[in-house]
Amino acid sequence: MFDELSDAQRNRHMEVCRYFFRSNVMKKHLDELVSRFGGIEEAVTAEWDEFWAYYSFWLAGLWVACEGIERISFGSDKFVAYVKAGKSLLHPIRQATFHFKPTTSDMMKHFETHDAATMKPWDLHQRIMDQIQDFLESLPPEYEQGLGS
Repeated sequence: MFDELSDAQRNRHMEVCRYFFRSNVMKKHLDELVSRFGGIEEAVTAEWDEFWAYYSFWLAGLWVACEGIERISFGSDKFVAYVKAGKSLLHPIRQATFHFKPTTSDMMKHFETHDAATMKPWDLHQRIMDQIQDFLESLPPEYEQGLGS
């Protein structure tokens, strides 16, 4: 599927990867914090602000990656539709991360009633990671040098 992309399309796909990688940095910090305390509940109790910083910036970054995936049709129609649902689910946390909200109760209600509420952010993250890996494996050798730039 990715083998047929033009250089311009590959470059747009690389930008989506970069956005995802930034989100993944926050997820790695979150995972380490949760591991250090032996679970999510324990991490939230012990390090409330640190937990929510990593969690919210991870999900806000994931939202941006979803936006890019949808905008450039990164992958199959089925994958893009799945990501679009995830983007919709993540939108309130993206807004709350970058725009002041006096209370989080409205955002949390959204998660309970949203059509994609059964979607787990970890599952969405992993599906995107798998798709990105497929894309990266499809790149011609000359792209390998540019991955770190």
